[in-house]
Amino acid sequence: MSTTTTPLRSSLLSSSSSLSLSSSTEESDAVTTTDIETKEEVEQQQQQLKVVPYVIDETVLSKLLLSENNNNNDSKTNTQTKLSLNQVREYNELIESLPTPEDELDINGGWNLLATISPNALEGDNVDFFDLNSWKNYIDGSGPSPFQSLITGSSRVDGLITQWLTPNDFDNVVEFNLFSNILKGKLVIKASLESIENNNQKRVFKFRNGFFILNTIWNAKIVVPYPVPFKLLGDRAIGFLETIGYDPISGIRAAVGNKGTKFIFQKKIQTPQKNTAVLTKGEEGKKESSSSSSSSSLLPSAALPPKDIDTAYQVYSERIVHDTDEEERIKNEGLVLRPVVICPQQFGGKPGDYTELINKLRKIGHPVYLVRLSTLEWLSITKSAFSKAYLVGELEPKKALPFYLDAIDKTVAKVPTNDNNNGEYSILSHSIGGWIARAWLGEIATPEQRKRCIRYVSLGTPHLSPPPESLVAKVDQTRGLLKYINDRWPGSYWNGHDDGSIEYTCVASKCVSGKLELNLDSLLAYASYFALSGDGTIQGDGITPVDAAILDGSRKIVLDDVYHADVLPNPIGGRNTKLVECVWYADRIDEWVDAL
Repeated sequence: MSTTTTPLRSSLLSSSSSLSLSSSTEESDAVTTTDIETKEEVEQQQQQLKVVPYVIDETVLSKLLLSENNNNNDSKTNTQTKLSLNQVREYNELIESLPTPEDELDINGGWNLLATISPNALEGDNVDFFDLNSWKNYIDGSGPSPFQSLITGSSRVDGLITQWLTPNDFDNVVEFNLFSNILKGKLVIKASLESIENNNQKRVFKFRNGFFILNTIWNAKIVVPYPVPFKLLGDRAIGFLETIGYDPISGIRAAVGNKGTKFIFQKKIQTPQKNTAVLTKGEEGKKESSSSSSSSSLLPSAALPPKDIDTAYQVYSERIVHDTDEEERIKNEGLVLRPVVICPQQFGGKPGDYTELINKLRKIGHPVYLVRLSTLEWLSITKSAFSKAYLVGELEPKKALPFYLDAIDKTVAKVPTNDNNNGEYSILSHSIGGWIARAWLGEIATPEQRKRCIRYVSLGTPHLSPPPESLVAKVDQTRGLLKYINDRWPGSYWNGHDDGSIEYTCVASKCVSGKLELNLDSLLAYASYFALSGDGTIQGDGITPVDAAILDGSRKIVLDDVYHADVLPNPIGGRNTKLVECVWYADRIDEWVDAL
């Protein structure tokens, strides 16, 4: 096992007699007990509730901190990625000084990994990411993954390793920040708890799977599988950790693994919350009882696992397929509001797309029918790229997008015509699905189908072609498709028309301003806005600028804080890439759903 260390937080340093324990890996949550109330108030609360405070005694951690301070005084220039022999001795002394753990010790919760010490560390057998011998030991099963030493290194990467223990799971989470913020995220290795032995001191686990959570655009994250076939490892995927020392005062715990590696952990605690109640005149007498009743909220408690890990695991492990027509019919049965037909974005309509939106609409009472499109159907558009119409910018929807128009036709045909709505339906379109739906209404839909369409709603649709005088007018990334549609069915064309009357609503967002700066969101927005409108410095949803998303004569709804989509389109994949924790139009459904 490697001999590595992570830089301790500066919050570990305190007065000459004690040190405060950081409560969270996130800077916004990193508070100490002394940040909350005066020392006397905290001691009084702890005495009342008989809770042992997490205060690290200097005598327990003196060697640990001395080692850290000597080698991490300058985090910008320090190149150490593994412990020196002197540090190994000091860490071993720390482990030996820890009290023997009590029987039935409860170690569930989160634990920050401070250091790992291999059995042969004193002989200089340390693990390094760039050492070929380290990889050889990892491959033959005699050593750990060198990736861990890279993550815990203090110069090449700024990271943190945390273990989350529950009665059923054993999860290892590695937070990393590579190449000066270019690549940030987490590596999650999930294991199942196989057994608990030796009075709860020894936990046997089996690694099941792993995945990366990578920070991407729009304050969101994507999930990428960890390329290790745990199922093929057999018994090598089974291991254990046995607690050999624990100091309840400091929250420091030492454990030994099945390969003899020693681990030093520090218990994570939940950020205490202040009592923010405001006393009005005449309520002073209530202060004492209020302070007493709220004191429990001011004390540390066991930290909870980050929500993004559970969400990412659902994305990673869930097998997603389209509903069958019968499953769709059953889910829509009994819903009495107007049915909704969803026209998806480019490369959309695949399994898993719009699932949350569909569930929200059905919960409100709308039957929902998604226009389903496969990867092969989307790839068929490449045929148009070799046509004369494409080269001169004169593509027509019926010739370039027949698969999409046919799919809308088939989906609308599934909407019942003998229910309480007399066959009425609304079109809910997203991104380019908005102008493709307009083409279907004008060129494919029968008069009867058009009359049944009562409402049209678009979410982030780039409806307008670039201004003729703009630099990008001749480029036109739709190669004439938008011009064709806008020339024939401009604005809210079917609103008040003799051949059908449709109410139009266009929803946009102004959450991202396009800028030429070192920010991926701003750069992407600039490039997209410039291509669509000729001006990259305006506001939009990160892809579609506000002005381009609004049709003349439509009801206009502009949101402040939503992004273009909750997936990254995957042109060749069977499903698109979910953007975990991305806030998009479906998350503000209450602000526009009445338009359906």
